Amino acid sequence: MRPDPGLRVRGEGRFADGRARRGDHHESGAALLSAMARWTTPTGSFAAHFDPHSIRNSDGSSAARRVSAEFRRAGMDYDRRRHRVSARGRRTLSFPAVYPGADDTAGPGYTGQPAVASYYDWRPSE
Repeated sequence: MRPDPGLRVRGEGRFADGRARRGDHHESGAALLSAMARWTTPTGSFAAHFDPHSIRNSDGSSAARRVSAEFRRAGMDYDRRRHRVSARGRRTLSFPAVYPGADDTAGPGYTGQPAVASYYDWRPSE
């Protein structure tokens, strides 16, 4: 289900069909990955579990390749088998996208637990 493009980015919102969305923690998830990569000391290391298939384009298609490309651009590694993104030293990770919302009925993620699909409108690369 694609989110309503008129949704607010922060706070509670609703999809076009009336279902509630809880976007703050998912917007914060992408923001947190970016912040953690910046917070790492020059000699430190960073690792986080992450499923790029939970990131969707605004049309509902997978944005996993695009997300993986952003990781590579920032000098980060992604282990597809372990669903782990990692880097040594400080990194600058940015997702050139606008976050219109998320679908909390996306079904189970790679762990089998309930998952949320986050939708993004990607801006052209600069």
